Amino acid sequence: MMKTLDFEVLRGLTDALLAAKKPAEVASRDQINKGKSVNANKPESGAMEKTFQIDPIQVDLLLGKAYSDWGHVSDAVSVYDQLISSYPDDFRGYLAKGIILKENGNIGDAERMFIQARFFAPFKAKALVDKYSR
Repeated sequence: MMKTLDFEVLRGLTDALLAAKKPAEVASRDQINKGKSVNANKPESGAMEKTFQIDPIQVDLLLGKAYSDWGHVSDAVSVYDQLISSYPDDFRGYLAKGIILKENGNIGDAERMFIQARFFAPFKAKALVDKYSR
């Protein structure tokens, strides 16, 4: 059985691991980026295995957030740069980079990221981009 793992669950797990000061357990995107599924539980004999597909963009966004929360801004920006390079038509990398640049006083570069994010954002996400770009 294949399901999509809800982003809120993934974010909750990330926040819990950060709160528990277990950052090494957060950064497990390599397995996901290689297209492997994450087992939800180990199947018992005769039980059906449940696996979840995780959006690698969401994983990178969470990794960038984790770096930012730890005070490693340059590492977070690097993750977002890699995300933008790998998925240039996805607005989320531009938005995340714009937010962190704005938070750290780099307003000019942040504005450029917000312009890119708004350009690539689907209609229903443009308001989200506008919210953070103000």
